[in-house]
Amino acid sequence: MTETATTPATATYVQYLHRGLIISEGSSRRVRERDAARCAREAEVSAFAFRFYDEVTGFIGDDPVRSGPVRESGLYYIDAERLTAEDVAALPGDYSVLLDNMRGNQWPAVARCRTGNFQPLRPGDVVISSETGRVS
Repeated sequence: MTETATTPATATYVQYLHRGLIISEGSSRRVRERDAARCAREAEVSAFAFRFYDEVTGFIGDDPVRSGPVRESGLYYIDAERLTAEDVAALPGDYSVLLDNMRGNQWPAVARCRTGNFQPLRPGDVVISSETGRVS
């Protein structure tokens, strides 16, 4: 098998995250550009977040090869609310498990998602409005 010189092609994708029974489920589609405002507007109501990534494809001989996800963005939480441990402690109800996870894992904040679940906000993650496209 010999390597042939081909120009690799890069494709950009958006992956939407949907609340699952135990873990989040994802659905991906190819996009022309990383337009976060548009992807937030076009998200299904069951999607609570999305991220962008690229895949590079090429050939070695006649065999196609694909890189897998590269240049992954942080998560964009759609219409979520950013909450600190102090904010969570002030919520009505018992959120002691969430608070223990926040403190134990040293999460400075979580996102209360539009689908009702909570997710840790990690460096590079943002909250985005589906109406205005504003990132916070």
